[in-house]
Amino acid sequence: MLQNLDPARSQFLNDLASLQNRMTKTQAELTSGIRISKPSDDPTAVGDVLQLQSDIGRATQVTSNLNGVKSEVDTASGVVQNAVSLLDQARSLAAGRLDHYFAHRADCHGGASGADTQYVDRRQPSHLRRPLPVQRR
Repeated sequence: MLQNLDPARSQFLNDLASLQNRMTKTQAELTSGIRISKPSDDPTAVGDVLQLQSDIGRATQVTSNLNGVKSEVDTASGVVQNAVSLLDQARSLAAGRLDHYFAHRADCHGGASGADTQYVDRRQPSHLRRPLPVQRR
């Protein structure tokens, strides 16, 4: 039945089939969000697509690397904070022991000597210096 069509009708049916194919392709692009799903969709854009895929891969790898480094830095920061806290505690304990030592020495010898005061001045940081209690018997 279709073999006996005149050329104008045959051309119309061919154009209609072509239009249907374009509509199907456009619908697939809209549904998937991808304009080029195979190289024959747009041969001139294949190079650009490959470059973009490479760029995306590189950006993904950089992000992954940065997340790994951030994790390591966060861990190291926590370790440093703990170390600083321990050093502060040690300094505080040492200052307390020095105060106790010199107070005991002052009690035993009737006051702090100049050498004791110089020792405290040289060994303790300024924010930990406290005047020695002077007790005379």
